[in-house]
Amino acid sequence: DSAILRYPIQQNEQSLQSFLRRAPYPLISGEGLHEPPSLSQRIETLLSTEFNQSNATAQQLGARLGLSARSLQRHLQQEGISLQQLKDRSRRRRALALMRQEGLSVSSIALLLGFQDTSAFHRAFKKWTGTTPGRWRQTLNNNDDEKLL
Repeated sequence: DSAILRYPIQQNEQSLQSFLRRAPYPLISGEGLHEPPSLSQRIETLLSTEFNQSNATAQQLGARLGLSARSLQRHLQQEGISLQQLKDRSRRRRALALMRQEGLSVSSIALLLGFQDTSAFHRAFKKWTGTTPGRWRQTLNNNDDEKLL
């Protein structure tokens, strides 16, 4: 984008030399090109890769991140989000991804997500999307059929 050319120069001779000594590693890794992820982003990554969304505790996540449970909660509070909200968001994202997979029943998805029963999953899904899992899948399938036409 040509608008980027109007930004002020942020580097000096010393920072350029430092960059060139390490090049191309920063370009390949993305190191130094973006802000480091926030604590909530790091927790969301952990919830989606290493932990069960519903059973992860502040103690477990804090230990993985080098924080006490209290520090983790305090930092999240500063970001304006709670651990439960992150767990719910992660669970919702995974639910929607699993719902797109053919061959997985709604009851199987509920079990995979750690719901005690299918009715609890139905209530949560309706709260997240405004519709039931069956209707959501039906709408998804109808949209796919329309794309084929």
